[in-house]
This record gives sequence, C-alpha cells and structure tokens, in this order.
Amino acid sequence: MNGFRRKIWNFSRPTIVCLLLFFLLSLANSTQLQLSEIQEQHTTVNLLVPENFIVPENVELPNIQLVKVNPAFAEEDYRALMATRQQIRRDLGTDWPADNLTLAENKASLINDFSNFNQRTNFTYHLFDPKNSRLIGCLYISKSGESKYQAAVYYWLVPDVEKSDIHLAIKAEVKKWIETRWSFQAVDYLFE
Repeated sequence: MNGFRRKIWNFSRPTIVCLLLFFLLSLANSTQLQLSEIQEQHTTVNLLVPENFIVPENVELPNIQLVKVNPAFAEEDYRALMATRQQIRRDLGTDWPADNLTLAENKASLINDFSNFNQRTNFTYHLFDPKNSRLIGCLYISKSGESKYQAAVYYWLVPDVEKSDIHLAIKAEVKKWIETRWSFQAVDYLFE
C-alpha cells in the first residue's frame, strides 16, 4: 500500500501546487462565467429601456430641471418629501411615506433609486426650480403594473408649487418630454 501511495503522490511540491492552482482557477473561471450569465439574463429581463437607449441624466425644461437621483440631495429631498407625504399617499393609495420616516431611511431609499437608475430598471429624478435651484419634487419612471403599458410615470411637487399656476405647465412639459425623448409606446401617467 505504501508503494502505491508513493507512485501516485510522487510529484514535486511545485507540481502539486501548480495543479491545485490550475484546478482552482478553472473552477473560479467557470463559476464567474455562470454568475455573469445569470446576471446578464437577470438584467436583460428587468431593463426598462433597451441597452442602446441613452438615458438622460440632467434635463432642463422651461419650468423645471430634472436631475438624476443622487443621495447627496437626501436632506433637501427629505424636507420636500415629508412636506408632500399626504398628497403622495392620496395619489398612490399607499401609506408611503410614513410619518416617522427618518432621514437615514430616505437616504437609503435614494441610494436604492440611484442603483436602479444605473441598472436601467427604474429612473428617478429630483425636480428643481430652475430659477432658485430649490428641490421641489421627484419624478419616477418605472415598469407599469398593467401589461398594456410599457412604463408608469409619476411625479410629486411640494405643496406651494402643486397649488400654483406653474403646476399645469410642468405637467405638460413632463408629458411632452416623456413622449418625445423616451422610447415607450404606451405610458401610464399616474399624475393625471
């Protein structure tokens, strides 16, 4: 038996190390390929827009500026969101945002929105007043819950802007921007 072991394991240590490294690298490459294939399939299925579509990140319209969601705006976003929470709840028929939502929770939500934007699965924009650079709302472009639509679009504005005459102009500008700049055939406008 000892002679048998010696014949099989009579390799030099560098040879054994090389064989083990080769085996481990082969296994790692195989696993990496499988993971990248799974990720590619998952991403392709969930994309809201085609990969060749250039997603706008900063857009200036006559009455509003749209800026790609950014956790750096968490404090401004939080103030605007909490001031508008009753309207959002009514519009969406939900209990979000909760009265006890914290700034940290809002920032975590913005980080998630930022990630979704980069993965092209949902798109969130901060809305700014172009005259004074004040954050006045958010716009969301996401998959629709209804199969007859390719996307759903919703936005909210802080109460003083929502109640002003400019709100109707903003609504028209957002609709025109979605219809002319995005590749959707059918859109569910949740702010109508």
